Amino acid sequence: MQVNVEEISPVQKKINIEIPAERVNEEIEKAYSVIQKKAKLQGFRPGKAPMNLIKRTYSDAMRDDVMRRLYEQTLYKALNDHKIEPIDPPTIESDIIEQGVPFKYSALVEVMPQILLQDYNGLVVSKEKYVAKPESIDGELARMQENMAQLIPADSDCAIENGHSVSVDYSFSVDGFPEESSVAEDAVVEVGANRLIPGFEEQLIGLKAGETKEFTLLLPEGYRNSGAAGKEGLF
Repeated sequence: MQVNVEEISPVQKKINIEIPAERVNEEIEKAYSVIQKKAKLQGFRPGKAPMNLIKRTYSDAMRDDVMRRLYEQTLYKALNDHKIEPIDPPTIESDIIEQGVPFKYSALVEVMPQILLQDYNGLVVSKEKYVAKPESIDGELARMQENMAQLIPADSDCAIENGHSVSVDYSFSVDGFPEESSVAEDAVVEVGANRLIPGFEEQLIGLKAGETKEFTLLLPEGYRNSGAAGKEGLF
């Protein structure tokens, strides 16, 4: 892995990362292997669809998965190696993942400026008194609790409830055909947060670790694939 750091300004740095083609190929094959085990294609039992068909059908899902994992594996190592401490999430620009081609991307991060203290003796400082409202205090405490909350593993016989965070594998199809990016493994879902397709999180309630479930949901009008919007998806 090659890493180059550019100083854009006293408060901005750009990290350019190039990942060798060999590693890209390994991650692509891993992603397709995971997808193949979960994919439901018409005419084939789950996990039995030929790899060439998997690659034609799930190329977008593969790219999303590989890019996410490569970011996780390389960006934070680069930041740590170069002692860069971002104060905000990075802005990432990248190439498209391709077999046999090095993957290049850049991450623009904001950092604290280095401040050189001058002689401050004799300076007069005025301060403004701030009175916090009770609702502001409650809101900030709630935000801190949310940010500092830790996940505690549940017992194996514990049924899923609203507020639980669960790791799930899922796939879905519309009219018997798999949707793009429709296969996920170890996806973390906060039940009750309503971040996924309406009704999906409610279907998880009551399940226990290791259990499976098949259900249908109506894809909303704003669904990313306009051709599938308003249709039923089989999960």
